[in-house]
Amino acid sequence: MYGNSKRLRTRDVVCGSELVSRIKEFVLLGGAVHQTPLASATGRSILDLPLETGASLLDHWQAQSRELVGATRLTTLPVRVLLDWSTPEPMMPGVCEGVSMTAERDPEPLRGTAGVLRDVLLRDVGGVDGTEEYDDDDFIVVANAAQVLLQPLVELVGSMAETGSDVSVVSHPDGTPSGVMLLRRACLRLIPEVGFIDMKEQGLPRITSQFRGSVVYRNMTCGVPVRSLHDYIRALRWYHKRRAGVATTQGAFSEDWRSSFFIVEEGASVDPNVRLHDSVVLRGGRVESDAYVVRSMVCPKGVVSRRQTVINELVA
Repeated sequence: MYGNSKRLRTRDVVCGSELVSRIKEFVLLGGAVHQTPLASATGRSILDLPLETGASLLDHWQAQSRELVGATRLTTLPVRVLLDWSTPEPMMPGVCEGVSMTAERDPEPLRGTAGVLRDVLLRDVGGVDGTEEYDDDDFIVVANAAQVLLQPLVELVGSMAETGSDVSVVSHPDGTPSGVMLLRRACLRLIPEVGFIDMKEQGLPRITSQFRGSVVYRNMTCGVPVRSLHDYIRALRWYHKRRAGVATTQGAFSEDWRSSFFIVEEGASVDPNVRLHDSVVLRGGRVESDAYVVRSMVCPKGVVSRRQTVINELVA
């Protein structure tokens, strides 16, 4: 992929290395080029969608961050959720020891992921290039926020830190990037100050032309993106199957007819005589008696009528 690749075997990683101790922040990229039908139908940030009863996707990231702090020499980890100007701001989780989580808007529009990271992490503060608490040798964990991790963040970060590279990315088994990266701050100085610069397309090739880059290959899928209803239901199925210790293999002969989960938010109205199969009912949604909801989401003000069958739908 980019620069020098290194294949690492999957194993527990001791995250006490000097490199890991130099991690200063965790940046979650929560912006989008355009609003998706999923976000439009729900009227909320993707990060506010429930992952399980009483816990959102953003709660999931907070818990992963807390585990990272607990397994390293870090005493605290600032988590910054970066949003574009059109994305709804998510509900921030409650206070968590060792993790401070904030949301902020991209400084400039249409900068791309690499451009946004440069603007935020090399921003002038008090006349000095870069924030006062940053050094060019400090590291930042970067992840696409709209995904559900299926492997612990602490393991992914530990594997990337082992490479000793200036920039490292985690790869899925099929070679595609997972959307999780460990980056030395100095690398961002190669990103132009103006223009749209995507990290995968333009940013990484620029960085690895002068800095050492590595790819960490994992033998299992690291995370599932959440962009559409299909993505969301798929991510929830994998997440709940993994928690239950059920295999998530895909293939021509894989059986996925069994329900893996259902989620009903507080404030939703669901009759006791309904069947929810891999489905979510958000607060304000209503499902009436004898309805059958399959791999669907009932959004606020959405109604599934009595004896109605809904399959693969956003009910809005």
